[in-house]
Amino acid sequence: MRRFLLLWVVLAVALLVVTTLVSGLAFRHIDLRYHTFLHLLIVPTAQAIVLLWVSRQIRLRRVVPAVKQITSHRAVAAFLAADVAFLLAGWLARAHPLLGIAGVSSLHPTWRAVKAVAAGLLIGVLACRRGWSAGERSRLVVVAFVATALGADAFAPWLKPLPRLLLPHLPTILRWAVVYGALFAATIVALLAAGTVLGRRSPVAKSLIGTAAGLGFSVALMAVAHVYLRPILQEPWAGIALSALSLAATLTLAGVALGWRPPPTETRQDSTET
Repeated sequence: MRRFLLLWVVLAVALLVVTTLVSGLAFRHIDLRYHTFLHLLIVPTAQAIVLLWVSRQIRLRRVVPAVKQITSHRAVAAFLAADVAFLLAGWLARAHPLLGIAGVSSLHPTWRAVKAVAAGLLIGVLACRRGWSAGERSRLVVVAFVATALGADAFAPWLKPLPRLLLPHLPTILRWAVVYGALFAATIVALLAAGTVLGRRSPVAKSLIGTAAGLGFSVALMAVAHVYLRPILQEPWAGIALSALSLAATLTLAGVALGWRPPPTETRQDSTET
């Protein structure tokens, strides 16, 4: 995931610069239409995926061994199955006030927050265990703080008033872009840092947390694309974004659990290699 994000940033900046220069110098105007804006988001994404695929950084054959290792950890496998079933039920009964994704009093936002807080607390406890270097321990503590803080927003809202509190003199859209953009970048960096550290104990944990970061990036692309036209996500994109965030929290928690105690098959494989 780290390679994908670096590629995306480089390609997106290059495309933005080239498009702006060509539009300004050759045509004497800057095209600000919606389809042009989408072009700046979609093209770098497709280019990064193709480049990683051609360079064999994306390998689907790794999925089967990863699934086997996850299922060998019964608690993690049961949690993943139950969580996905709950999410599917939310889509099948979208109008239900409690179970539905779009329900008036839906349980999904609270459940998503519980998973984030649980992941943060578990990482915090894991950071207190022996075997980490000072740098690894500090990264785990930062990740624990970020995950807990994001999850706690559902119980003690602090994200919504933050832009106005920090940047009261800027227009609303700029406040959102600066504050939420910085928080998003910090969250992605924290997830990648956690994946790198926990990857010492379980490569599958690193993959799960990297996938969680990828889901978060996808939600960010959806949000940015919609903010261009309206301040909030519309259906079905709102439900898709919330589902992706829920899966990201699930995969993060599962990855931390695997990093806490790798599955038996993975432990045997590591001991054989050493």
